[in-house]
Amino acid sequence: VGDALKDAGFDIVNLANNHTLDRGAEAVTNAIRHWRKLGIIYTGAHLSEEDRRSIRIVDKNGISFAFLSYTYGTNGIPVPEDKPWLVALIDEERIIRDIAALREAGADYIVIALHFGVEYQTMPNNDQKALARRLIAAGADLIAGSHPHVIQPYEVVETQDESGAARQGVIIYSMGNFISNQRGDSKDYGVLYRIRLRKEEGVTRMTDVEPIITWVHRYKANGRNHYRILPVERVLEERNDPLLTAADYEQMKKNLDALRKRLAAMGAPAGR
Repeated sequence: VGDALKDAGFDIVNLANNHTLDRGAEAVTNAIRHWRKLGIIYTGAHLSEEDRRSIRIVDKNGISFAFLSYTYGTNGIPVPEDKPWLVALIDEERIIRDIAALREAGADYIVIALHFGVEYQTMPNNDQKALARRLIAAGADLIAGSHPHVIQPYEVVETQDESGAARQGVIIYSMGNFISNQRGDSKDYGVLYRIRLRKEEGVTRMTDVEPIITWVHRYKANGRNHYRILPVERVLEERNDPLLTAADYEQMKKNLDALRKRLAAMGAPAGR
């Protein structure tokens, strides 16, 4: 899977989720070593305290992007007492300290992946909203949520930091399923986000957010299941995919309309 993600063009991965410890600590360290071999940046799980404290910053087009990630838990499997750095659990005070360290290191734009919320719920709960908004106020710029397995709305929030200065941030409560075997009740849909930024006079600000709804197309070939990630709106515009049926197109159109309304439920544009 790691090799496939690199081949697809991914540059950074989040390892913090409720399944991180399902196969034990050794599996986590083996995975990290493979990500290192592939040259892909990872967050949310670490080989040591030194690794955890290592700053994940990527410079692109004159903007320094920093990345953090945390999970609400690990399916009841405790993080080993002698390896507290192995998996990053959600701890608001620690996250705020990590944000401050990134700002001090020169980060222009801080992205935090949070594995939180309730599975299959289409709206964020109050705990999600409160935590995400406090982290934006503390200096995060983008919250990228996962865990519910279905798309939840996103919002652009205006808040203030401790000094009273205005801050703006984007909160994506759940991106749904990018690729999975789950079907029905919109579990086979996800959303990608194209976020445009502009840096002027040392200040980086968001200028546009474009959500792109995707569908996991599962089909049989040579006796096996195959999976494709399809951008729904473009596929509906072109209607020339030889692997799709008229029923597929009709179902995608129906779900696209419903998912657009869901994305916009908290006042943000529904996008593509």
